[in-house]
Amino acid sequence: MEIRRSSPDHEVVLTGTTKDGTLAIGAWPDTGYLLINIDHEVMKVIQPGDYVGDIVGNDAESIRRCILMTLSVVQGITRP
Repeated sequence: MEIRRSSPDHEVVLTGTTKDGTLAIGAWPDTGYLLINIDHEVMKVIQPGDYVGDIVGNDAESIRRCILMTLSVVQGITRP
């Protein structure tokens, strides 16, 4: 997963991958769910605003963009 301020931007603001655990395919009881787990400390430095991103999946035979998204980061609604 890569999140940017806009599509043409080269700067990646936020990343996620199954290798570091920030993305996961749910095991029981979350079977069939895509889990996105970004650490609270990482999210604290992301500026509020609108972003774009995608999630790319791959296996031994192919690479495919699975998700294309817009993301609004809003701070101040919930607190830990």
